[in-house]
Amino acid sequence: MERLVQNYFGESFRYCFFYRDDPACCHTFPCTQSGVNFTKYHDFELSGRIVEGVPYLVQYRALTPATISDFELYLRDDGDVGEDTVESFRAFARYKADGWAAFMAKWVDAQFPTERLLVRYEDLVSDAHGVLRSTIPFFAPGEVLDEERLGHVIETEHHVDVSKQDGVKWRLNAGVKAFRKPESFRFYDASFFSELEAYADEKRWQIAAAEVADAAHNWRRPSSAIQFLRSSASRLRRLIS
Repeated sequence: MERLVQNYFGESFRYCFFYRDDPACCHTFPCTQSGVNFTKYHDFELSGRIVEGVPYLVQYRALTPATISDFELYLRDDGDVGEDTVESFRAFARYKADGWAAFMAKWVDAQFPTERLLVRYEDLVSDAHGVLRSTIPFFAPGEVLDEERLGHVIETEHHVDVSKQDGVKWRLNAGVKAFRKPESFRFYDASFFSELEAYADEKRWQIAAAEVADAAHNWRRPSSAIQFLRSSASRLRRLIS
Protein backbone atom coordinates (compact mmCIF):
# COMPACT_ATOMS: atom_id res chain seq x y z
CA MET A 1 0.00 0.00 0.00
CA GLU A 2 2.78 2.44 0.91
CA ARG A 3 4.62 1.84 -2.37
CA LEU A 4 1.44 2.16 -4.42
CA VAL A 5 0.33 5.49 -2.97
CA GLN A 6 3.91 6.80 -2.93
CA ASN A 7 4.31 6.01 -6.62
CA TYR A 8 0.93 7.52 -7.42
CA PHE A 9 1.42 10.83 -5.62
CA GLY A 10 5.17 11.18 -6.16
CA GLU A 11 7.88 12.93 -4.16
CA SER A 12 5.50 15.35 -2.43
CA PHE A 13 4.04 12.41 -0.50
CA ARG A 14 5.96 11.89 2.75
CA TYR A 15 5.87 8.50 4.45
CA CYS A 16 6.74 7.83 8.10
CA PHE A 17 7.65 4.42 9.48
CA PHE A 18 8.61 5.17 13.07
CA TYR A 19 9.99 1.73 13.93
CA ARG A 20 13.23 2.73 12.22
CA ASP A 21 16.32 3.54 14.25
CA ASP A 22 16.54 7.20 13.29
CA PRO A 23 17.36 9.93 15.85
CA ALA A 24 15.33 12.40 13.75
CA CYS A 25 12.19 10.27 14.12
CA CYS A 26 9.67 11.38 16.76
CA HIS A 27 8.77 7.71 17.52
CA THR A 28 5.19 8.81 18.10
CA PHE A 29 1.90 7.71 16.59
CA PRO A 30 0.34 9.71 15.05
CA CYS A 31 3.52 11.33 13.77
CA THR A 32 4.32 14.81 15.11
CA GLN A 33 6.71 15.74 12.27
CA SER A 34 5.63 18.57 10.01
CA GLY A 35 4.72 17.61 6.47
CA VAL A 36 4.17 13.88 7.00
CA ASN A 37 1.25 12.55 4.96
CA PHE A 38 1.28 8.87 5.87
CA THR A 39 2.14 7.14 9.14
CA LYS A 40 2.27 3.36 9.30
CA TYR A 41 1.72 1.54 12.55
CA HIS A 42 1.32 -2.23 13.06
CA ASP A 43 0.12 -1.75 16.65
CA PHE A 44 1.14 -5.23 17.76
CA GLU A 45 0.66 -4.19 21.39
CA LEU A 46 -2.80 -2.70 20.69
CA SER A 47 -1.71 0.43 22.49
CA GLY A 48 -1.87 3.13 19.81
CA ARG A 49 -4.00 6.27 19.97
CA ILE A 50 -6.98 7.46 17.98
CA VAL A 51 -7.04 11.18 17.37
CA GLU A 52 -10.38 12.64 16.39
CA GLY A 53 -10.25 14.48 13.10
CA VAL A 54 -7.45 12.29 11.73
CA PRO A 55 -8.58 9.78 9.07
CA TYR A 56 -7.43 6.16 9.43
CA LEU A 57 -7.05 3.43 6.86
CA VAL A 58 -7.08 -0.04 8.36
CA GLN A 59 -5.64 -2.80 6.19
CA TYR A 60 -6.30 -6.32 7.39
CA ARG A 61 -5.90 -9.87 6.17
CA ALA A 62 -7.58 -13.24 6.56
CA LEU A 63 -6.17 -15.33 9.40
CA THR A 64 -4.69 -18.27 7.46
CA PRO A 65 -2.57 -16.36 4.90
CA ALA A 66 -1.64 -13.76 7.52
CA THR A 67 -0.35 -16.47 9.86
CA ILE A 68 1.65 -18.18 7.13
CA SER A 69 3.24 -14.89 6.07
CA ASP A 70 4.05 -13.94 9.67
CA PHE A 71 5.63 -17.34 10.30
CA GLU A 72 7.99 -16.84 7.36
CA LEU A 73 8.96 -13.43 8.72
CA TYR A 74 9.45 -14.94 12.17
CA LEU A 75 11.81 -17.58 10.78
CA ARG A 76 13.73 -14.96 8.83
CA ASP A 77 14.07 -12.50 11.70
CA ASP A 78 14.50 -15.03 14.52
CA GLY A 79 16.25 -17.78 12.63
CA ASP A 80 18.45 -18.73 15.57
CA VAL A 81 15.47 -19.60 17.78
CA GLY A 82 12.66 -20.27 15.30
CA GLU A 83 12.25 -23.93 14.36
CA ASP A 84 10.87 -24.70 10.93
CA THR A 85 8.73 -27.63 12.04
CA VAL A 86 5.02 -28.36 12.00
CA GLU A 87 4.97 -28.32 15.82
CA SER A 88 6.65 -24.91 15.94
CA PHE A 89 4.30 -23.55 13.30
CA ARG A 90 1.17 -24.74 15.08
CA ALA A 91 2.29 -23.20 18.37
CA PHE A 92 3.05 -19.96 16.52
CA ALA A 93 -0.33 -20.06 14.74
CA ARG A 94 -2.29 -20.49 17.98
CA TYR A 95 -0.46 -17.52 19.47
CA LYS A 96 -1.09 -15.37 16.39
CA ALA A 97 -4.78 -16.30 16.35
CA ASP A 98 -5.28 -14.48 19.66
CA GLY A 99 -3.60 -11.35 18.30
CA TRP A 100 -5.56 -11.51 15.04
CA ALA A 101 -8.86 -11.77 16.93
CA ALA A 102 -8.02 -8.77 19.13
CA PHE A 103 -6.88 -6.72 16.13
CA MET A 104 -10.07 -7.46 14.16
CA ALA A 105 -12.33 -6.70 17.12
CA LYS A 106 -10.56 -3.42 17.70
CA TRP A 107 -9.92 -2.01 14.24
CA VAL A 108 -12.53 -3.65 12.02
CA ASP A 109 -15.54 -4.39 14.22
CA ALA A 110 -15.50 -1.44 16.60
CA GLN A 111 -17.24 1.87 16.08
CA PHE A 112 -14.81 4.71 15.31
CA PRO A 113 -15.08 8.32 16.50
CA THR A 114 -13.27 9.52 13.36
CA GLU A 115 -13.12 8.77 9.63
CA ARG A 116 -11.98 5.26 8.68
CA LEU A 117 -11.53 3.26 5.50
CA LEU A 118 -11.30 -0.54 5.72
CA VAL A 119 -9.19 -2.40 3.15
CA ARG A 120 -9.01 -6.18 2.95
CA TYR A 121 -5.65 -7.35 1.66
CA GLU A 122 -7.42 -10.04 -0.37
CA ASP A 123 -9.46 -7.34 -2.13
CA LEU A 124 -6.35 -5.27 -2.82
CA VAL A 125 -4.51 -8.11 -4.60
CA SER A 126 -7.58 -9.37 -6.48
CA ASP A 127 -8.96 -5.97 -7.54
CA ALA A 128 -6.28 -3.35 -7.06
CA HIS A 129 -7.97 -0.87 -9.40
CA GLY A 130 -11.25 -1.06 -7.51
CA VAL A 131 -9.62 -0.72 -4.07
CA LEU A 132 -7.33 2.15 -5.05
CA ARG A 133 -10.22 4.03 -6.65
CA SER A 134 -11.49 4.34 -3.08
CA THR A 135 -8.09 4.74 -1.44
CA ILE A 136 -6.69 7.58 -3.57
CA PRO A 137 -9.67 9.90 -2.84
CA PHE A 138 -9.29 9.02 0.84
CA PHE A 139 -5.85 10.62 0.67
CA ALA A 140 -6.89 13.44 -1.64
CA PRO A 141 -10.58 14.34 -1.30
CA GLY A 142 -11.91 16.03 -4.41
CA GLU A 143 -8.95 15.14 -6.62
CA VAL A 144 -9.81 13.77 -10.07
CA LEU A 145 -8.39 10.27 -10.28
CA ASP A 146 -5.75 9.79 -12.98
CA GLU A 147 -6.71 6.37 -14.36
CA GLU A 148 -3.67 6.12 -16.64
CA ARG A 149 -1.26 6.85 -13.80
CA LEU A 150 -3.12 4.48 -11.49
CA GLY A 151 -2.94 1.66 -14.05
CA HIS A 152 0.78 2.19 -14.54
CA VAL A 153 1.42 2.15 -10.77
CA ILE A 154 -0.50 -1.11 -10.35
CA GLU A 155 1.02 -2.87 -13.37
CA THR A 156 4.63 -1.97 -12.50
CA GLU A 157 4.47 -2.62 -8.75
CA HIS A 158 7.22 -4.90 -7.44
CA HIS A 159 6.44 -8.00 -5.39
CA VAL A 160 8.49 -9.37 -2.51
CA ASP A 161 8.56 -12.98 -1.29
CA VAL A 162 10.01 -13.72 2.15
CA SER A 163 11.00 -17.17 3.36
CA LYS A 164 13.70 -18.73 5.50
CA GLN A 165 14.79 -20.92 2.61
CA ASP A 166 15.11 -18.22 -0.04
CA GLY A 167 15.39 -15.06 2.05
CA VAL A 168 13.93 -11.91 0.48
CA LYS A 169 13.24 -12.19 -3.25
CA TRP A 170 11.91 -9.30 -5.34
CA ARG A 171 9.92 -9.73 -8.53
CA LEU A 172 10.35 -6.48 -10.43
CA ASN A 173 7.34 -5.04 -12.27
CA ALA A 174 5.27 -8.07 -11.30
CA GLY A 175 2.07 -6.08 -10.82
CA VAL A 176 -0.42 -6.37 -7.97
CA LYS A 177 -1.82 -9.87 -7.71
CA ALA A 178 -2.10 -12.78 -5.27
CA PHE A 179 1.13 -14.76 -5.62
CA ARG A 180 0.99 -16.96 -2.53
CA LYS A 181 -1.56 -19.74 -2.09
CA PRO A 182 -2.05 -21.08 1.46
CA GLU A 183 -2.50 -24.61 0.08
CA SER A 184 1.10 -24.60 -1.14
CA PHE A 185 2.47 -23.92 2.35
CA ARG A 186 4.63 -26.83 3.50
CA PHE A 187 2.67 -27.31 6.76
CA TYR A 188 -0.77 -26.69 5.29
CA ASP A 189 -3.50 -28.76 6.95
CA ALA A 190 -7.08 -27.84 6.06
CA SER A 191 -8.57 -29.23 9.27
CA PHE A 192 -6.05 -27.41 11.47
CA PHE A 193 -6.69 -24.07 9.78
CA SER A 194 -10.45 -24.64 9.94
CA GLU A 195 -10.26 -25.17 13.70
CA LEU A 196 -7.90 -22.20 14.10
CA GLU A 197 -10.22 -19.87 12.19
CA ALA A 198 -13.26 -21.02 14.16
CA TYR A 199 -11.42 -20.36 17.42
CA ALA A 200 -10.22 -16.92 16.29
CA ASP A 201 -13.66 -15.89 15.00
CA GLU A 202 -15.30 -16.89 18.28
CA LYS A 203 -12.74 -14.96 20.30
CA ARG A 204 -13.07 -11.96 18.00
CA TRP A 205 -16.80 -11.70 18.54
CA GLN A 206 -16.45 -12.27 22.28
CA ILE A 207 -14.02 -9.34 22.49
CA ALA A 208 -16.25 -7.14 20.36
CA ALA A 209 -19.36 -7.99 22.40
CA ALA A 210 -17.57 -7.31 25.68
CA GLU A 211 -16.32 -3.95 24.45
CA VAL A 212 -19.75 -2.94 23.17
CA ALA A 213 -21.14 -3.63 26.64
CA ASP A 214 -18.30 -1.71 28.26
CA ALA A 215 -18.78 1.23 25.89
CA ALA A 216 -22.02 2.10 27.64
CA HIS A 217 -19.90 3.04 30.67
CA ASN A 218 -16.69 4.37 29.22
CA TRP A 219 -15.72 4.80 25.55
CA ARG A 220 -12.03 4.14 25.13
CA ARG A 221 -10.44 2.91 21.96
CA PRO A 222 -6.75 2.64 21.04
CA SER A 223 -5.29 3.57 17.72
CA SER A 224 -5.60 2.04 14.29
CA ALA A 225 -2.94 0.07 12.50
CA ILE A 226 -2.47 2.48 9.67
CA GLN A 227 -3.02 6.21 9.64
CA PHE A 228 -3.34 8.14 6.41
CA LEU A 229 -3.22 11.93 6.44
CA ARG A 230 -5.22 13.29 3.56
CA SER A 231 -3.98 15.34 0.65
CA SER A 232 -5.72 18.06 -1.33
CA ALA A 233 -6.11 18.08 -5.10
CA SER A 234 -3.11 20.29 -5.83
CA ARG A 235 -1.06 20.06 -2.64
CA LEU A 236 -0.72 17.35 -0.02
CA ARG A 237 -1.70 18.83 3.29
CA ARG A 238 -1.15 17.85 6.88
CA LEU A 239 -4.21 17.28 9.03
CA ILE A 240 -2.57 17.10 12.43
CA SER A 241 -0.01 19.23 14.20
